[in-house]
Amino acid sequence: QAGPNSPIRDYWLKTERKGTGFACEHITVTRLSDGNSRYDSLSRVKVNMLGTNPEEIFATGSYVVDPELLPVSFETNAKFQAKETHATGTRVGNKMMVTIKEKDGPPETREIILKDTYFDAVLEEFIARHADQKTFTVNTIGDDGRIEPTAVEILKAGADEIEAAAKGRLFTTRYRLGR
Repeated sequence: QAGPNSPIRDYWLKTERKGTGFACEHITVTRLSDGNSRYDSLSRVKVNMLGTNPEEIFATGSYVVDPELLPVSFETNAKFQAKETHATGTRVGNKMMVTIKEKDGPPETREIILKDTYFDAVLEEFIARHADQKTFTVNTIGDDGRIEPTAVEILKAGADEIEAAAKGRLFTTRYRLGR
């Protein structure tokens, strides 16, 4: 049994579009001494916009959620070929106060309303908690602060394993979760 502030599990995700994988993400979950959880993410994405400019994006993120998986705070860093972005956010009431800073630019701040919204990093746990439903939609907030509905389909919910597909605006992430 891990103590407070010790990792309790980790897992890998593969993201695909039209059946082709283009991103992988490693997530480590840590239970914090205050009862919240932190999801630390390391990801690599290969994109090729318009088929002429392949690019790799490396990103790290740390997402703190309460026991109901609702957002508390986050910090992310993303490195593209032409820019680097750092973002932080803290929940105040039902809003997330977000600051985004590109490497050489001024910080941009915004407020995001968090009505039934979860970090996409906690989808694995959210799916496990709702595996008795065949389909459902959950609002997720991505690294860019954009909120979008994510349609989840439980493909298999056995005694030992859950398989699910989460379809967002642009891509589908497949989950295979042990119970």
